[in-house]
Amino acid sequence: MVSPGALRVVRYLLCASGDFVKVYSVSTEETLWLMGGHADLVTGIQLNPHNHMQLYSSSLDGTIKLWDFMDGIPIKTFTVGSKLLALYTLASAEDSVFVVIPKKGERDTFQLVSVKLTKGAGQDLEGKELSVVLDGVGASVKHIAFGRDGAYVVSVKDVNLQVYFFKRKLLNRFSLSTVKTKGGDNRFSCVVCHPTEDCIATGHADGKIRLWRNFHHKKEYTYSTLHWHHDIVMDLAFSVEGITIINSNLRFSRSIQGLIKSRDVKTGLVVDPRTKALVLNGEPGHLQFYSLQSDQQLFSLDIVQRQYIHEAGLKQSDLVKVAFSAQGTWLATVEESEEVTDPELQLKLWFYHEEAQSFVLNTTINTPHDNHITDMCFRDMDELGDDSLILVTTGRDCVFKVWVMVEDTDPEAQQSVSWSCDFVGSYHNYQATNCCFSEDGSLLAVSFEETVTVWDSLTWDLKCTFCHPPGNIRKICFGRLTCSKYLIGATDYGFLCCWNLLTCALEWSAHLNVVVLEPDPLSEHIAAVSWLSKESSLFVFKPNEPRPIYIQRNLCKEKILLAAFVPRDEPEIISSEKYLWLRKSQLFFLTDTQLAVEESLPVTPFSLLLGKHRRQQAQEDTDLGKPVVHNKQEQASPAVKELLHTPAHVLPSASFLCTIFINSLLISKENKSAGEVADEVEMESEKAEDDSDEEDVTAMEQEDTSPMELLGEMTCKLSKSQEKELRKIRKMDYSWISAF
Repeated sequence: MVSPGALRVVRYLLCASGDFVKVYSVSTEETLWLMGGHADLVTGIQLNPHNHMQLYSSSLDGTIKLWDFMDGIPIKTFTVGSKLLALYTLASAEDSVFVVIPKKGERDTFQLVSVKLTKGAGQDLEGKELSVVLDGVGASVKHIAFGRDGAYVVSVKDVNLQVYFFKRKLLNRFSLSTVKTKGGDNRFSCVVCHPTEDCIATGHADGKIRLWRNFHHKKEYTYSTLHWHHDIVMDLAFSVEGITIINSNLRFSRSIQGLIKSRDVKTGLVVDPRTKALVLNGEPGHLQFYSLQSDQQLFSLDIVQRQYIHEAGLKQSDLVKVAFSAQGTWLATVEESEEVTDPELQLKLWFYHEEAQSFVLNTTINTPHDNHITDMCFRDMDELGDDSLILVTTGRDCVFKVWVMVEDTDPEAQQSVSWSCDFVGSYHNYQATNCCFSEDGSLLAVSFEETVTVWDSLTWDLKCTFCHPPGNIRKICFGRLTCSKYLIGATDYGFLCCWNLLTCALEWSAHLNVVVLEPDPLSEHIAAVSWLSKESSLFVFKPNEPRPIYIQRNLCKEKILLAAFVPRDEPEIISSEKYLWLRKSQLFFLTDTQLAVEESLPVTPFSLLLGKHRRQQAQEDTDLGKPVVHNKQEQASPAVKELLHTPAHVLPSASFLCTIFINSLLISKENKSAGEVADEVEMESEKAEDDSDEEDVTAMEQEDTSPMELLGEMTCKLSKSQEKELRKIRKMDYSWISAF
């Protein structure tokens, strides 16, 4: 997810996004550069005050990077060591930056320190010279601000404000009352300093904004209070002239690019079949269509169609479920109020209008279920025509309902079809939790607490049931393609089960705490994400094989909440069998802080060239009958890696680099296949035997060749060459004679 702090630089918008720094064009709204290099979350970005074409970035990986954001290349990397939680720069502080780091030996205590950026010729430098400025600061970048050309620094935490003056080395502390009266909450949420005057603006948890003056004195300070918001003030900023205070509770006019971070992604990660866009909650009551290829929001669809009131504690309707038909022509949405006991439910069916290039509301169904809707899915069987399109919803009212299209008899209706309920199913009065259709649409699986029921989608007869106690069914899905006879289920007691639909028996089970179960729509692969010991792990498997084909332990320290396979525009050429499951689709994860992708393939122009060279060599070896030995290290050579990560303006001449690059393309002679090694060993042994045979023949010519008499029998002694011929005859394969 894009971090809330963004920095406007004339024609560009720079922002931290996960492990990357993104550079956008304000005029064209395009992504100009995606600057990667940090190994963990980027926590701060600041312009270099001495060169406005350069940018500093800090990360939890303990490094500070200096970028040329005009060209999107790294210039320097300074290793600090500690986790860096915030970053600040000052024009008056030459060769130094300020960062927030955890205090050693104390939990949840942070320090503001100054880091001396050493000068050197290399790209990787040390930044170990630290000096503490303030103790007990907040961990957020919004809790510290520098005022009036760096004359002082302000820090806020809880209800305390402290100001440190650099030249005088004076620290003043101020506190507000901790008593909450009439709904007031004096805790600080953010701070900002006036660009030219000695004025501090602070935001608070109760929506108030305070302006502080005369804080050079501990007792003579003053502040004025402005109450503009009903909720917490998230951020503050002065205009360039310092006349206007800009606050973050204003509604934005539009999203330039990227995802809108919703408070809670209740819809899950859904892929639009038409555009391959990622669809999820956006603005309150809206559905956003986000293009992963262009990192751009395609459009936002207003589902609730009501004015959202920003007031804490007010129960309002929100979008909770989304489902697309197979062709993307129909969209189903569920909106409900935040009431827990008696929610207001609405099921809406939307049809994609080609002329309007958007979805148009077709049918609104009030109270489709008597309790919360837990899941829904479409059945779309092309071979049966339009009559095959049905929608199934499951609810906590212990039933699942089947919705079909019918002709609209209302003469005033603008559309020819509408949706109505055709069938209601239940099982022993258990709550219905999940539903999904088989690949051909002939079977419907509905989970009722601990039991999975399988229904005929034409007659709605109950065919069979499966269960794996103890524990309720958390997720279910059918296998696809060659694995379509299997049904997969995950329980909340930590079991992953695979049932065979032909034998109606459990095929296999594994003890795994699966929180996300996502099938790939273009292959047999299924991704399962587990959460154990505060780390998320990824397992990719085929239902017909209980052994996973790919395991990635400790994929993420955060809990992965949602996942989705997004089809590629063109299948990738992948040489490694380990990553063949990524050939047709990419797997995206959503955590509390960011949207990540499982993409383990190094993609650079040189790595593609190296991969092509290796594939050609492997094909030649296969044609010659030699066994192909795959190199486990699929990474680029050190020479190519250095070439790719060095800024262009500091690279040596191309004539010097040519030799290094050509040598990196050559395959080392030491990496010989098993067949080549065996051939060389055999050739060396035969050469040694030939040499020994020549010596033996010469010696035998000098010896007496008369026959020897032993125990009354006459025997002939064979020469070395004759023994060699006999060994060759003995090794020959005569099994072909048995065919006669």
